[in-house]
Amino acid sequence: MLKSKEIKKSNRKKIESKNIKKYIWLIIIILLAIIKLYLISVQPVNVLTESKYDDVLIIEQANSILNGKWLGEYNCLTLVKGVFAPLFLAFANILHIPFLLAQEIFYEISIIVLIIILRKIIKSKWKLLILYIILLFNPITYCSEIMRVYRDGLYTSLIIFLIAFTIGLFINRKEKIQKIIIYQIFLGFIISAIILCREETIWIIPYLMGTILVNTIYIKKEPEITKKIQKISSYIIPIIITLTSILIVMSINYKYYGVFELNQYWGKPFKEAYGALTRIVTSEEKERVPITREALKKAYEISPKFAELEEYLEGEEGKKWAECGNSKENEIQGGWIHWAIIRAAESKGYYANAQTANKYYEDVAEEINKACDEGKLESYPKRTSNRGRFKFDDIIKTISKTKDTIKYQKDFYLVIIRERMLPKIESMAEDIQNQETEEIENKFKKVTREEIISNDSYNNEDEKIKLKILEEIKNIYKTINPIIFIISIFATIIFIISRIISKKSKEKVWILLGLWGLYYSRIFIITYTYITMFQEAINISYLAPAYIIQLIVSVLSIIFLIDEIKEGIKWKKNLN
Repeated sequence: MLKSKEIKKSNRKKIESKNIKKYIWLIIIILLAIIKLYLISVQPVNVLTESKYDDVLIIEQANSILNGKWLGEYNCLTLVKGVFAPLFLAFANILHIPFLLAQEIFYEISIIVLIIILRKIIKSKWKLLILYIILLFNPITYCSEIMRVYRDGLYTSLIIFLIAFTIGLFINRKEKIQKIIIYQIFLGFIISAIILCREETIWIIPYLMGTILVNTIYIKKEPEITKKIQKISSYIIPIIITLTSILIVMSINYKYYGVFELNQYWGKPFKEAYGALTRIVTSEEKERVPITREALKKAYEISPKFAELEEYLEGEEGKKWAECGNSKENEIQGGWIHWAIIRAAESKGYYANAQTANKYYEDVAEEINKACDEGKLESYPKRTSNRGRFKFDDIIKTISKTKDTIKYQKDFYLVIIRERMLPKIESMAEDIQNQETEEIENKFKKVTREEIISNDSYNNEDEKIKLKILEEIKNIYKTINPIIFIISIFATIIFIISRIISKKSKEKVWILLGLWGLYYSRIFIITYTYITMFQEAINISYLAPAYIIQLIVSVLSIIFLIDEIKEGIKWKKNLN
């Protein structure tokens, strides 16, 4: 009896000790998050009042949502970008949370979810803590480019959620169907958010397809047929949630603007018109110029509808668009030709409503395609796309260039930890522009609940200390990350070889291969954009997800190899 009481007492102490340790770890995680929030509070919102196609657009749309007007009065920019960022901003405003704080909390939640899921395959709390710290203090999350009121910081968090729930699905595939369905539901909402945040979802498709394939292969090895069918069929849940989310947004767009579309820029009418323009054969192909001046001139001659844009595209406005980027010979590069055509169509009144805009692009596409099909001008095969024509040579160039993109990323090149100065109006003759800038700034303050600081210097001693600490953290990452990157490649190779030779579970191998694939997919798509249309594509904003993915896969590969070596040493000791 006494012995039984002692055992119970001992077990109780063990449970209490275990609970205390849990609380200690929780406190450490919360304290680190608070420290991060305290340090980055020195970074004010980066206001780009001149960025009417990005930051200002998000602000305007969030303000319209708050006023119960969905995305606002219709114009040429209303349906060109995803709704996730303005919805998130509006939601943060309703909760009275400043945008940058809300963005950071969202990020911290995403890495905590990832750490919780990884506990199943990484038993050491210290290793998980290291991964948490590395992701938490990543300089990309508080550099000047991400301190904007835009979508790239949010997009990065969504990618972490995507990684977390796909890994969670894989390592919990043997669990009960109820648990798997929970992961499927979360995954469906995250995929929906990713699609509604940015338009270039294509780069995550190989990763998602690989996830489904590997999971299906492993599930098929399970003995019970009923459970196998249930688990495999559960993959329809994310598809249903994603399609439902898209249909809801399209329905709202139809209610307000009369078009059942998610995005006009990616919609069929615009893509048909753009695809028709890229069919036209010219005497010379120019780098990053999918539609040359020569092609535009031929289009004016065969399409009366498109000819209406000649005055705009060939006039002063067209010259301004040609000055964007590293322009040559008065050509409008791929990163800007879409906007030039859209603005030109607006100048002719075709954006009075969404139906009129779509009808205009349909007419342009019909006139150009008909002329091409009838042989009135030399042309390529018919296509529907808002990208330039595919050329195999571009793929070769992209593959060759990716090493430079990787170097740019892993070296944390041009990462700036300070706010950008607001544009100043020098001339008293520009009173109207000055007034517009002031109105936009006031709207920024109102919608984001952020204070706007136009001074690029820090006079407060406390702010200087914070900034210095952030700069030192950035320098640590710049110094160590290139080394970690190289080590992680070798760690991955050695770990895979070890698993193949030992014939152990390949679970961790698939996780690493999936993450490396996702990382390179992002690198590739950004590099391809740089090669084909937009010379400024290799930048911190576009590469933001790549920084996070690289850090995750680098740390995981090193942790997996260390655990593998420890297991090997332990196994040898047991043999002896």
